[in-house]
Amino acid sequence: MNTKLLVGLGAVAIAVGAYVTTQSSSSSSIAMEQLEYVPADTAVFWGQLTPFEQQKYLSFMPKELRQVQNIEEITGLLRKENDKHLDFVATLLEQYNLALTSPEQMKAILGMGETVRSVFYTVGLLPTLRYELADPEAFQRTIKMAAKDAEITYREDTLDGVALTRYQLEFAPEAKIELITSVQGQWVTTTFNTPINTEADLKVALGITKPAQSLAQSGKLEQYNTQFGFDGSSIAFLNHVAIVDGITANKQSDFTRMLDNILQLGGGTEKLAAVRAPECQADYSEIANLWPATVLGTKNIQFTNSAIDFEVDTVVVGQDAELMKALGSIRGFIPAHVTNGEEKVLGFGYGVDVAKVAPLVNTLWGRFTKAEFKCSELVALQQQAKQNSPMAIAMMTGMANSVKGVSASVFDLVMEPNDQGTPEPKTFDALVTLSAEDPLVLVNTVKGLAPMLGQIQIPEDGTPVSINQYIPSPQPLDMDIKLAVKGDHLVLYTGEKATVIAEKMASQVLESNGMTHFSMDMQAFVAPLLEAAKATGQPMPEGIDAFLQQNMVFEFSMDVADHGLVFGTDMKLKKL
Repeated sequence: MNTKLLVGLGAVAIAVGAYVTTQSSSSSSIAMEQLEYVPADTAVFWGQLTPFEQQKYLSFMPKELRQVQNIEEITGLLRKENDKHLDFVATLLEQYNLALTSPEQMKAILGMGETVRSVFYTVGLLPTLRYELADPEAFQRTIKMAAKDAEITYREDTLDGVALTRYQLEFAPEAKIELITSVQGQWVTTTFNTPINTEADLKVALGITKPAQSLAQSGKLEQYNTQFGFDGSSIAFLNHVAIVDGITANKQSDFTRMLDNILQLGGGTEKLAAVRAPECQADYSEIANLWPATVLGTKNIQFTNSAIDFEVDTVVVGQDAELMKALGSIRGFIPAHVTNGEEKVLGFGYGVDVAKVAPLVNTLWGRFTKAEFKCSELVALQQQAKQNSPMAIAMMTGMANSVKGVSASVFDLVMEPNDQGTPEPKTFDALVTLSAEDPLVLVNTVKGLAPMLGQIQIPEDGTPVSINQYIPSPQPLDMDIKLAVKGDHLVLYTGEKATVIAEKMASQVLESNGMTHFSMDMQAFVAPLLEAAKATGQPMPEGIDAFLQQNMVFEFSMDVADHGLVFGTDMKLKKL
């Protein structure tokens, strides 16, 4: 087991929450002056639009997980390169790590108070980050200190009366870039001045002048909040149309202009000549408008002194109603024991109507091969697709056409090392379900392919049978594993709680209710595995004990809706 990876994933999951969690807001209108300086055609946007209580959030985390793990090793590797820019980054990392030790240090080093608001966006290709701080000058002092340590020169300047600091970054003679910071009121802006942008671009990035059309004027954020049920606290999007049109130069924009400047520095814009042919511009633009954006937003937020519970949806927006209906046709069945929030260690459900998979593949294949593309690149891909018939999919799924989904839940898990020192389950309470229109017919079909299963006789009345003797194992299993048919479900289970839930499966009617649902109680699942590994004498990574202190339940789902592909996450974090 890669325990260091588990610790890292846990820390990342917790840290992600700090960027998307905040108090609930039911208002559809967004009153934030900074949005008036964000271009409406920004390719990327992320905004914490209401104050995020970061100090309260950090109080849920053990001290060891608030900071960057192995910071000395990371900064040592950076400084070993003997590059002043990497030295600059190393010092900033050290200061960031020190800031996370206490609220006082965070304010003294980064200028952050109890709450923070922030926005990130692009002006053309120019990245811009603006954030509201309790003490903006503290942040400025930290940046300047890191620059001095790395021997990076900087100078104070003004632009249209707005004070700013320019840090000279010299990656190559032709690529002189300035890191620019500016304080206006309680807001700090960080952006760049490069060979590809103009002073006018820089003024927009710094919030000195407003773009021709702003994100606030567009009403896009309010539209997303209403359409996807977001609460308006935190929202982000990737603008596929702006990116595709910017690359193909289908419409002239700041994105296209700056991209052309990059290409000119590298030898010329002919590198994109193929996708910028008129026929390709039209085809790619049409595709982009069918999938115009990927949008992320908070939905249901509960933030108290003892618990955090937040729900975030990511939507890949689909505008082709016929295609979304086709994709939704393969939605299958996920049972309640996976989705009902009942306490469990681990849960997984994969809902798929296998009978609809081949028709869907045929539909997608037919739509693509019959599309009237004029772009040579897409025509070539189309010709390749025509040579690969999807009939093989129909053959592979034919034997399992009645299947609607498969799922599993682990309700209790205790691990202990055996006589050989290998971790094995001492207590295991779990349920696996296969949902199908006629599960016994499916089982008999499988028996024909696996004769060793022919001895298992499953009663039609739902009576369970013990199957331990049919399971190949180097040693006797210390659990009673049973198999039964409960209504439209074949259930394999062991343990008291699984037995109760297995009996309830007979009343669950097959319905198309989802595609994927996954949940994990991080402490209940990971802790027994790590404790068993520790008992064997296996060395544990730094910070593992702090990781085991986290009381976090994480859920993930994927589904198809009328408006696109929806990826949902829900994280619950409690103080121990």
